[in-house]
Amino acid sequence: MVAQLAALGQAVRQGCDRGDFPAALSFATQALALAPGHPVVLGDLALCHMRLGQLEPARQAYLAAVRAAPGAENILDGLAECCGALGLADEVRKHGHAALAAKAAQVAARPGWPLPTGSPPPFDGAQPQRNLLSFSLFGASPRRTGFSNALFPPRNTPAGLSDTHPRGCWARHQPVEH
Repeated sequence: MVAQLAALGQAVRQGCDRGDFPAALSFATQALALAPGHPVVLGDLALCHMRLGQLEPARQAYLAAVRAAPGAENILDGLAECCGALGLADEVRKHGHAALAAKAAQVAARPGWPLPTGSPPPFDGAQPQRNLLSFSLFGASPRRTGFSNALFPPRNTPAGLSDTHPRGCWARHQPVEH
């Protein structure tokens, strides 16, 4: 059953990445039959309903997911988004705040990186390949990164890549030689 759930979860994510939410919803519904009450499955189901404009079924699935996993920030965030689409301002504030608090607690529990001392070297217009901006939109565990293509289309900008970057970034950018 675990392998079957994993395969269905992968199919849901692939459907979402392609924008094929009817197919993703079908896979999420199949997964729910195998694991009723599982918060990840309920969250996937809710996301599919929401993207299809089925807002009340989405809200109900998100609420069930929150009952199963009260501190899951991604589920709380999805619930806040859904409540926003429904015009439920009080619920947006409640669930949005809970999502932010859960994420803040999660981040606070991690060891921090020390801030660099001194200033970075100045921008060198003569060597643009040596001028880098590094960041990750998705952290260590990207889940759905398909929208990054719309925000950051393929380009000739050199990029320094780490294992926190989605694999799609690796395919679009060449690492800089140091």
